[in-house]
Amino acid sequence: MTVAVGILDSGVGEEMSPLVAAGRAFVLDRSGEVASSNDIGDLLGHGAEMARIIIEQAPGCRLIVARVFHHTFTSQPQTVAAGLDWLVDHGARLVNMSFGLGEDRAVLRHSVAHALSAGTILVASAPALGSAVYPASYDDVIAVTGDARCGPGEISDLGGDRADFGTYCGDPDQRKGRPVIAGASIGAAHFSGLAADLLDRQPDLDRQSATAHFRATAMFGEDPRRRRPGLR
Repeated sequence: MTVAVGILDSGVGEEMSPLVAAGRAFVLDRSGEVASSNDIGDLLGHGAEMARIIIEQAPGCRLIVARVFHHTFTSQPQTVAAGLDWLVDHGARLVNMSFGLGEDRAVLRHSVAHALSAGTILVASAPALGSAVYPASYDDVIAVTGDARCGPGEISDLGGDRADFGTYCGDPDQRKGRPVIAGASIGAAHFSGLAADLLDRQPDLDRQSATAHFRATAMFGEDPRRRRPGLR
């Protein structure tokens, strides 16, 4: 069984076309309604990088791509929600969301609830510092950040105070000049790849079983320097 992984991001490059089972772009039109197209080309490079990381961890997976970031790293909650709904409706078993919106919006919260009720595993990036972000702060979304203690393939169990897990976030030297591809984004993609690989081997796992597996196999526990009382 091949696991379908949803990429809710800025699209992917043409070189990944053989791995893309389906793709759709979403944007608000002039009337404020969500419109869609088949153009999933990545102008920002972020979605392509997240997809590459996931494929490295789970080479057997297939990608379902919803492009919601276009010329900038900003998007409307309605657009993000439409992309998530589309991914779920097209069979994504797991969705990677390497971004964070600053406010809780009902339209996104409802789409997250729809995805979870459909059994889709949702992974979102949670920054190590600063304010809480969404969708990572919604209940039952797996919130992941970068953890400098982790090497490739390693997981830290951060206890859910700010993030549920930390993972490898790449070599900082490799990220110079690329501030938008930050540690939390990379960490979420690494976790999604590891989770997709686990689901490929154990397709009947649900979110609770998958998170229990990663907590049981984590290389590190909570980093007390990351605690932020009152968050999550």
